[in-house]
This record gives sequence, C-alpha cells and structure tokens, in this order.
Amino acid sequence: MAGIKVIRRLLGLLDVNADDITDGQVLAWDDANSEFIAADASAGGSGAPTNATYITQTHHASLSDEQALEDLATGIVKNTTTTGVLSIAAEGTDYYGPSGTDVAVADGGTGASNASGARTNLGLVIGTDVEAHDSDLTTIAGLSPTNDDVLQRKAGAWTNRTIAQLLTDLGLGSLYQAKDTTLDTYAGIDPSANVQSVLSAADYAAIRTLLGLVIGTNVQAYDADLTTYAGISPSANVQSLLGAADYAAIRTLLGLVIGTNVQAQDTELAAIAGLTSAADRLPYFTGSGTASLATFTSAGRALVDDADAAAQRTTLGVYSTTEVATELADQKRVVEILVSDPLGSAITTGDGKAVFRVPTLLNGHNLVSVGASVTTVSSSGIPTVQLRRQRLTNATTQSAADMLSTKLTIDASEFDSKDATAAAVIDTSNDDVQTGDQINIDVDVAGTGTKGLLVSMTFEAP
Repeated sequence: MAGIKVIRRLLGLLDVNADDITDGQVLAWDDANSEFIAADASAGGSGAPTNATYITQTHHASLSDEQALEDLATGIVKNTTTTGVLSIAAEGTDYYGPSGTDVAVADGGTGASNASGARTNLGLVIGTDVEAHDSDLTTIAGLSPTNDDVLQRKAGAWTNRTIAQLLTDLGLGSLYQAKDTTLDTYAGIDPSANVQSVLSAADYAAIRTLLGLVIGTNVQAYDADLTTYAGISPSANVQSLLGAADYAAIRTLLGLVIGTNVQAQDTELAAIAGLTSAADRLPYFTGSGTASLATFTSAGRALVDDADAAAQRTTLGVYSTTEVATELADQKRVVEILVSDPLGSAITTGDGKAVFRVPTLLNGHNLVSVGASVTTVSSSGIPTVQLRRQRLTNATTQSAADMLSTKLTIDASEFDSKDATAAAVIDTSNDDVQTGDQINIDVDVAGTGTKGLLVSMTFEAP
C-alpha cells in the first residue's frame, strides 16, 4: 500500500497551483484530504520542522534538506523506492512513449511496430496460427447443421446435407446398403466348408457341380414344354391319340388326313416354305422347285393394290397419252424473229419489216410477253417496235390491231429491252391469236446505226 500512497502523492503534486505558494512555504502532505498543502517552513512551534526533507518548488534558505523541483529536467517525475528521491523518468525504461520503443507483449503491447510483426508476436500469423478470411468459410460458419450432417458444395454454394441427401446427390442411393437386421443375422453365421466352397466357386457351372446339379447329368434341363406337360391332365381325346394303332389313325383322329384335311407335300410349296420371311420381301420361283425373295417395297405394294391403270398412273404421278397431249398443248411457245441482218445495214423505220404467220399449234393462244435485242446499239434515239396483228375477216379481207398498248423499246446505247426505262405493255384486248393471223413487226423508231434487231414473242394457252 506504500507504493499506492507514493503514487497518490505524486499525482497530488500535479494539482498544486504554484501561484498559491509564497516564499518560505513548503508542500506538506495532508493525509486526511489526500493532497499537498502549502505550509510556512520558518514558523516555530506548530510550524513544519526545518530539518525535515521536503519537496519544494525552489530552494529555500530556511530548510536544511529539501528536494527542489527546479533541480529536475522537464519530464515525468519518478520516485525511487526506499530513498524517496525524485528524478525524471526515462522513456523506454520507466515508461513507453508514442512512436518510441515497442511495447512488450508482457506489458500489454504487441512488441512490434507493424501489423505483421504484431501478429507474429501475438501468435496470430495468418495461414499458420489463424485462418485467412475466406467467403466460403464465412458461408460455412453461417450454416446450422444437425447431428451427422456433412458439408457439401451444391449448385455453387456450401450447404449441410444429410447422409441420405448426399448419397442421392452422388448417385449412390441405389448402391448404398441400408442397415438391415437380416444382414446382421447373416454376419453372425459361420459358413461350413461346403458353403465356403460354393461361395468361392469360379462360376455357376462349378457351383452346380459342387451341388450335384449338373444339367443333363444330375438334373433335366429346363424346358417349357416339360413344364407344360407336367401341368396337363390328359383329356379323353389325348388319351385316344396315345392309344391310336398307327400314324394314319392319329391323323384321322386329328382331322389331318393328307389330301382331305391338309395339303400333301409339294416341292414348290416346300421351296416357298424354305424361305426366311422378312419385311418388304415377296417370294418368287427361280426354277422348278426353287424359290427366292424379291424386294417388295411399300411403293411397289401401293402400285399393285390399285384397282386399275388410271389409279396406278395416279400412284406413279404420271399422265395418260391424252393428258400428255393436252398438257403439251398448254405449254408456252416462244417465237423469235430476226428483223434485220446483224452484218447488214442499219435498220430503218417502216411497217411490216418482218411478218410471222400463226400456225395451228398456236391457235387460241395469247401473247403473254415480248422482248427485243440488237447486236449493234443505237448511238442516239430509242429503237421502238409495235406488233400489229392482221386477221382475216373473210378470204380476201383483213383487219388490223396493235397488240401493244406501250410499245417495245431499247434505250440508246443498250442491247436489250429488259433494261429499258419504259417496259412494253401488252394490250389484253388484242393479245389473242388464231390460225392464219399475221404478226407484223413495225419499226416506228430506228435509232442511229442500230443493227441485228431480234424480236421475241411468248404465247400461252388461256
């Protein structure tokens, strides 16, 4: 307790106001109030004795022995045990100062000046003494497992699973043997030498030999017929068969008299019977008493089962002769007329530069498209053509009609009408042709230097 008193008194020095002490006074400890008070050192009688050791702020001539604070350097005052002598405490020896000597672990510090050294001194090295932070461990720490649960990574996250759940997830549910009291019973059986021989046999055949059950030697091989026979109680008819005098009698009893009830043996039938049937196959004879199989596809069957030739044509998707002739009559026909010689002179304007007579094959057809081309282009001007139909009104008279409501043109410097700015338009009121009609090629505009004019007309039955 003496040390506590000394500390308390030293702390009391800090509370003394120097302005409250006058010359000749000293600090005296008031134990009742736990504080230092100023006292007159020179006073007699009840005053403090002058030969005692006092702690003073400055030296005083009246005192024979005192510890003046003015003699000490600036710092923390330290009391020396047993002597009571005051001195200035040394940093690093008597106390730890900021940014000074590292505070030892024993003194409540870390003994280091950095975090890594502190962790080492405290036995908290990450990866050696403690686990580094990990989000997976945080997740695992947050789980609430029950007894016998196991930790499992499932669907990208950690979770606790029961043994049954884990086996299902691993696909081992059907392979895992659950606890079974019957198996406990088996585990308690001490197998005899014979049982051990059976259990260690190389294969089923060896087991059958050990058991004296060799099929064909010791026991009858399984046969479905024998099983069937064993379950039969023979009827009166069967008993009659078994008691028949000969094969003929048996056939008669069975209603299988050859030539009467059943077909007699025949080489052709035997040849067919000897074939191995298969899908899409048809038997046929390859010679006398021999047969084979031909491919008979669903397409072939579809044709054979048709009622008549018309149905077969429908199945095959073909036309009759009459239908073909009709179809041919309905086809489009193209007529092309060379109006001028490609190597000759340039074309000139004029009606009837070329004429085409409509044959019987085109009778009743309609003009459905037109076109034109040249071998030498026009350097200026747009070659323009009209198709004029001349039709007999009687044997000596004709009527004329233009077949194009917009004439056929070839733009300057171009070879074909398909690139023309204005496309030709057929006049549908004058597009039909009859046998004997004359189609005249009228050149309304020749262009400049144009050669080799070719006009194309396409006709189609309505």
